[in-house]
Formats: sequence, structure tokens, C-alpha cells
Amino acid sequence: MKYVLATLLAVTLVCSAGAMHRDDLSPELLAMAPEGDVVRVELNDDKTLEGVVLSRDDTKLVLRVRSSGSIASRRTVLSSTVKRVTPIDISGLVAQRLLDLRLDTTRSLPPETCRQQLALFNEFLEKAGTFEERDKVQARRDAFAEELDHLEQGLEKIAGDWLPPVQAALRKFEMYGIQMATLAKRPDFKSNARVKAANEALIAKRRDVARGVPQIMQERVPQLINKRRYDEAIGETVAFLQFWIAEVVRNEGGVAATTVREMDFDYMLRMQNRIMAAYRQAGKGVAPARGGTGEPDMVYIPGGYFFMGDQAAAAEHDRFPGHIVFVSPFVIDRQEVSNAQYRKFLKHVQATGDASVEHPEAPPLKKHEAEGFKDKDFNADDQPVVGVDWFDAYAYAAWIDKRLPTEAEWEKAARGMDGRLYPWGKDGPAKLGINFVGGQKFIAAEIDRQNPPPPPAPPKKRFGCSSCTKVEEIPPPPPPTKLPVRTWQVNKVLPQEALQAMSEDLFEWKKKKPLSPYGLLHMSGNAAEWVYDWYDPAYYAISPIQDPQGPETGEVHVYRGGSYQDKNAAVLASSWRSYPRNASQKAGIGGGRKPFIGFRCAKSLDIVVKP
Repeated sequence: MKYVLATLLAVTLVCSAGAMHRDDLSPELLAMAPEGDVVRVELNDDKTLEGVVLSRDDTKLVLRVRSSGSIASRRTVLSSTVKRVTPIDISGLVAQRLLDLRLDTTRSLPPETCRQQLALFNEFLEKAGTFEERDKVQARRDAFAEELDHLEQGLEKIAGDWLPPVQAALRKFEMYGIQMATLAKRPDFKSNARVKAANEALIAKRRDVARGVPQIMQERVPQLINKRRYDEAIGETVAFLQFWIAEVVRNEGGVAATTVREMDFDYMLRMQNRIMAAYRQAGKGVAPARGGTGEPDMVYIPGGYFFMGDQAAAAEHDRFPGHIVFVSPFVIDRQEVSNAQYRKFLKHVQATGDASVEHPEAPPLKKHEAEGFKDKDFNADDQPVVGVDWFDAYAYAAWIDKRLPTEAEWEKAARGMDGRLYPWGKDGPAKLGINFVGGQKFIAAEIDRQNPPPPPAPPKKRFGCSSCTKVEEIPPPPPPTKLPVRTWQVNKVLPQEALQAMSEDLFEWKKKKPLSPYGLLHMSGNAAEWVYDWYDPAYYAISPIQDPQGPETGEVHVYRGGSYQDKNAAVLASSWRSYPRNASQKAGIGGGRKPFIGFRCAKSLDIVVKP
């Protein structure tokens, strides 16, 4: 009997083909395996035991047997009671140990720990045969691989969210602030020494985070630029920019204010400019070759990042801060909506009472009549429709299956990728064909320059009077040309008077006509233009990076581009934001009760472009 049992143990404890062998495992994975062979022992009374072999000889088998849950006991089995001993593949047992390795849902593992544990999963799946929970082990392995991928990208898990370093630091700053606010609500906040000490510790942590963020920026953003990971570089920069505004500019006296108030804000502008320079150099955001927009008289604007706002604006200006924005591809009208186009819409709504195109907040039974139709200086078919309110513009756009452009889209179409001051560049508008007060004077002077009055005739003495010195009266020169103060044709760069009186070939700005980078007309001057967004002077400080839509609510909407009425050239800048300051302006009517606000339309494209 002893010989039979010894032979049985010697033979049956050899694992079958495809099973995992302890001798094949690395020391790291072996540490997760049972300390000895695992067997199933069938007894003569048909009962079974499963356990790890601690020792064996001809007379007995000593096992560590798991009786229930995690409780294990030592059990000696006499050879006389054994019917059969069968080895058990350890794959399932090792799998259970691996499945006990879990990721923290709120914090990330140290990178080296994550690498070590991922190596265990990889080795096990390579060497293990088929076992019941293989899919679970594979899924857990993939979770560790994803964790390591995030870590190698420099991300950090904060409260369950994977964030890049700058944003992670700012999230910590925010969390410390929340904890401080919670402590401050305690009734014993001022009297409890332990609470006060905890608050002081949070203040110190918060201060350290604020101090460390600029260094993180200096190290990480250049690395991201070199790797052409522009979206991450922009995300980090804009996050820091908004943090700086919220905690320093808008929160004087706050914890961060005392820490970084003296920070050079131009540093953030320089960082953004550096990113955009690399982005443009890489050919990003450049319009691809297209066979057409599919929309008559509309221009394709490529998706991508661009610089929005005014780099020179102070914190109190509504163009502050200059910041990088991503817009998806879209098309926009090459020219402003004309009176002829708007009349078709007006005829439709008057004939049908169609309310399907109305904005939900539009006044009931909106008439949609344009104020410019009442004035002969503004009602020609080829002039832009003016004297309409935002709801009129919204309804027209919906009727023609388009929409109003957002502020970001309008500015991208006006200034392009290079952040130009005006749609045409940096040259001042007072010496270009722009329909505003300065441009009107320039065009009028140019008409007179090209059409000078004839030289006066030489003086003549009176006939028959050789001694007379009185000469004939010389007529005075004609008065200088003065252009009428009104809108110009939507499809012409110059007013009709100029086109009739002078040659563009003799015009010194012929090769740099005042068009936008994409060839749009009258983005500055002529009619001011409604855009989709509500107006909020502080919106840029919280604007999302991708396709900002403006505030959710507001009192008035934004209009852009300046108009024929403006005297101040600054209003014509691509970044300038205007809003109605009274009821007349909300109706699109300006000084002297003259209409001045019109619009152009945009349309989204079925093109998916991600930052």
C-alpha cells in the first residue's frame, strides 16, 4: 500500500499539459502562487479535500486546507484513507490573487508600482492555460495598462479624474479651498485649536500649489509643444490663465492673490503665442483644398485653434484676457445679408405667419420689419439690411436653414490664424476703403486726387482797354467731395460714387484690399453685425476652449465689426466687442435714428475635427 501511494503521488502530482508550472514563473509571480502543489484528494469514504501540499511521505499527506473564506487549517491525511490524488492547475488560484490587485478610484498608483503589477498580469496571461476567469484577468490587466498610459503621459488622478499636471494642481487648490470653507462653517472654528491648525495647514498647502504651478508650466508646456501635443499645451495654458484671473485678478486679497499677484501676465501671453506659432508652423488650422462649400456665396473656414481677444487689453476690458480658442469647421456668408434677401424672408412670414423660425424668447407676432426699409439711403436691394434686432436676424437665419455665427466663429473668420489686428492686417483703417467716418474721408479725398479740377485760365485783360489792370473773375474751385453717410453695396469694396469717379488701378491699396484672410467683405465697417452670443464682459475669463457659445443667459447680445457711423477706428478691430446700450440700439438703430446693425449667417458642417 505504501508503495502504491508513493507511486500515486509521484505520478499524479505532475501537472497535465497546458497547466501552469511553478518552475516556469518569475520570482515576482511565484510569490502570488501557493507555496506548494495544489491537489484534490479523494478519500475512501468518497469525501474530497483540496489544499496545498505541505509535506508527503509513504504514510501520510499533510495539506493546508481552506475550510471557509480565508480561514485555512492544517490537515493530515493517512495513506490508508486515500483513494486518489489529483493535481489542480494553479492558474485559477493565481488569477484570484491578481484580481485582488485593484486600482484606487480616487488616486493614481506610483508609476513604478503600476509597471510592476502590469508585468505580473502580462506574464500570467502568457503562461497560464485556459481557466474560468481569464476574461476578468484580461480586463483588470487592461485597466492597469490604461492607468500606466495616463501616468506616462504625465497625467494625475485627482478625485477620480485624470488631469494633466497644471490642471491637477489647480484641482488640488480648489479642493483645499473647499475643505477650508467646510472648516470655516464649524461653530468652533475660531476657538478650537485643532481646527485652526488644520485650516492653517490647508492654507499652506494651497499656497504651495499656487507657487508651484508656474514652474510646472515652464517645464511641461515646452515639452508638449516639442511633441506637437498642442491641445494639451493649450489646455494647460488656458487652465492656468483662468486660474490666475479667478484667484488673482477677480479675487484681490485671496490666498492666491498674496502668492502670485506680482506674476508677469505677459508670460501667459508669450506662452500662448509660442504655442500658436508652433501650431501654425506645423500647418495646423490651414484650410484644405476644397471643391466648394456647397453653399452659394459662403466661404469655408477651417477648424482649428486661433487667438481670440486683445493681447493689450487690461483686466477691466471685456476683451480680456486674450486666449486660445478652438472652432470646428464651418461656412459663413461672404457678404452681409442684403435688403433683397431679407425682403424675401419678410414676404414669407407676412404671407404665412410662419412662427417655426422664431427664437423661443422672441416677442409674439414679431413683425420683422427692417428700419432701413423706411430710409432711401438704406433701402436699395444691394445694400445690407440694417435696423433689425437680434430676433430678426435669428429668424432669418433659421428660415434660410442657417444660423448666426458665434462670437468665436465671427472673430476667427475676421482675423484668421495670425491674430491680426484688423481683418486686412495691421494698417490703420483711415487710409483704406473702409466704410466708417475716417475711411469715407479718405475715399472722398482719393476721388478728388484722381479727378482734380481743371487749372484756372491765365488772367486776361479787358478788350479795348490797354491800361486796365482788372482781370476777369476766376471761379472758385469746386468743394471737396463728401460721401453720403450710408451703407455701401454688400458685394462691392468701394461705394458707387468711388467706382464711378476713379480707377481702382490708381488706388495705392489695390493689392491689399480690406478683406478678411478668407476673402470676406465688410467684416469691419459698413453694417455692424449681430452674432449669436449673449454679452458678458467677463465671459472670456471662463470661456471653454472648444466652440464657445457664449453665456447661457444675458440681457443683450453682442454685435461686431463697427459700422459706417463709427468715428473711432478701435471699434473696427477684429477683437472689438460691442453691445446695445439702449432700446434703440437693441433694435439696430444708432445715432440720428439711423439704422446701423445688420448681420451675416453661418452654417455648421458635418466634419468632425477634434482639438
